[in-house]
Amino acid sequence: MGDSKIFKNLRFIKMLRITPRFNCRFLVKRAFTQKTEFIYHLNRHAGPASTYSLKSKLHESLQTLYSVLANSKILPDPKHALAVKIVEGAANCTPGFHDRCNECIQSLTQPENLDEMLGVIRQSIVSRVANQTTDEIHAYNRFFVIACIMGYGVHPLNREDAYRGEIDDQTIRKKIDEAFASQYTLFNTINSLVDQLQSLVRLRGYDGRHDTGYIYKDYAKFNSDYFKPFIGEILDDQLFVHEDDDSMVPIIFDIQPDIIKGTC
Repeated sequence: MGDSKIFKNLRFIKMLRITPRFNCRFLVKRAFTQKTEFIYHLNRHAGPASTYSLKSKLHESLQTLYSVLANSKILPDPKHALAVKIVEGAANCTPGFHDRCNECIQSLTQPENLDEMLGVIRQSIVSRVANQTTDEIHAYNRFFVIACIMGYGVHPLNREDAYRGEIDDQTIRKKIDEAFASQYTLFNTINSLVDQLQSLVRLRGYDGRHDTGYIYKDYAKFNSDYFKPFIGEILDDQLFVHEDDDSMVPIIFDIQPDIIKGTC
């Protein structure tokens, strides 16, 4: 994708919605300054004059982020959180901005089976220990690179990042080993899996008990077929709190309160 085309398609300034909340001259000026600064950094990183060796891959990452920001089906709050992270990372060096974009993309990925849910937990452990150790983006990425090399089953933000940060690999290895020893335990993992499942079904429209029942097109989004990749074989009769109406058609009121914990 050419430079001019990606900037036409991205329209980041509009999509990031860096706008003031009040009709105040100071805030308008500040918002304009933020937009101008972001345009400068975006051109510096990915514009025609950029000589970044991984510019085509950065373009792909930016296009992915744009598709999320432009998606009308995604709620405003997740979009705002994503935009804030992108803007905050714009002042980094170009490889660091690339790392930040890839971090944002990873945070958007929803697990589709149990293995991927466990992967989310492992990524979170590495992210947590990295954040506790450094606020420098290259060192943050290095934690993921080292954890991947060590066989912890995580994905680096940018495997090709030439910069390692200021923390030596031996220190990183020690911190990663300690973090997994204390956090990747049976009960912590079970609780994390439960939390993830609860979040996932809410994203699919589950919002607690409906005294009049869920309509089919709504509860079909989180029925037994959806749950099977996460918890194994289960029937709708086991999954839902329900009763049959006069025509023997099931009325679905809720998900069984203990079904997720009981099958983990």
